[in-house]
Amino acid sequence: MAKNDEQNELLFLEKTRIERFLDEIKNENAEFTDTIQVQVNLKGLDPRRDNKITKDISMPHKARNLAKTIVLADKDTAKVSGKIPYVLKDDDKVENIFQNALKTYRLRVKDMSVTSFPIGDTKMNNEELYENLKHGMSVVTAALKKGEENIKNVFLKGAQKAPKQVY
Repeated sequence: MAKNDEQNELLFLEKTRIERFLDEIKNENAEFTDTIQVQVNLKGLDPRRDNKITKDISMPHKARNLAKTIVLADKDTAKVSGKIPYVLKDDDKVENIFQNALKTYRLRVKDMSVTSFPIGDTKMNNEELYENLKHGMSVVTAALKKGEENIKNVFLKGAQKAPKQVY
């Protein structure tokens, strides 16, 4: 990555500013555990003409809680339900695969020029949330044709709360 790109990324994702937004979201939702999401509005992207984007983001830290998980399904059922299929091999450990699934999210940009992904919940510390945000945004910008130029604005949001504009 070029030095200018690193400087732009630091300005775009300034740690102290992001942590202030995260603290505000956590204080608004202090009574319960809430998922924190990033909403990205895109510009200059024509979904009819440009390729639709589908990427799997594997976060550095757990991004979501799965209270119940089912492992058994045939290939056709998994494809119809839109789930991320994974074939278990004899030497695979289910616990490792499950922990990896907690960190993975499928990012999609289809008909509308907007996408979102979870970075964690209100019980996580700000450092983990920031690392997930930084990693997720790097995957999003890498998937776009013009990179950061295709991003119109970015919001941090807790469920049922007003979004906070980051960019």
